[in-house]
Amino acid sequence: MSDSENNETKGGHNFVSIMMQKSLKTLALVAGICLTGIMLLLCVAVIFRYFFNYPIIGVDELVQLGMLFVVMLAMPYCTYTNTHIKVDILEDLLSARVRYIADIFNGLVAIFFIGILVYMSWHNWLDAIEYEDTTNLIELPIWPAYACLTFSLSLFLLVLCWRLVETLFPTINSDSGDSV
Repeated sequence: MSDSENNETKGGHNFVSIMMQKSLKTLALVAGICLTGIMLLLCVAVIFRYFFNYPIIGVDELVQLGMLFVVMLAMPYCTYTNTHIKVDILEDLLSARVRYIADIFNGLVAIFFIGILVYMSWHNWLDAIEYEDTTNLIELPIWPAYACLTFSLSLFLLVLCWRLVETLFPTINSDSGDSV
């Protein structure tokens, strides 16, 4: 088994874990496709602007909305597979027990704040629909961006809860039965 496959199946082979892996991996693939589309759009915009002296109106808005989709769809997958950037300056200085307690504390704090973000993005989504908010230049509705934000933050919250359960009960979802 390759390192990437091992990293993805590290959480075990139960149904919930497999379904989360597949769902989050699909969303990360969609994020990659969006990023590719953004890169192509920017290339076309640069060519049109500098070679044909014909700027494409609204490219900035499309890129901004597209990047929201890219980041928010990829974030739950990166957290689930533990491939996000993590700064662990003091971690090597701490005992295993203190790291375990710090992981639980960090998980609870993250769940709290992401929960607030889910709540706020939900209300912003509803407001964007009610008030028919649009972008400034090409007047695209922004409620789909809020919908993506709310959906992805909700998945992120689910992943954080799953990670906390794995931290608290490491033998529930572990092939080797390792515990702290």
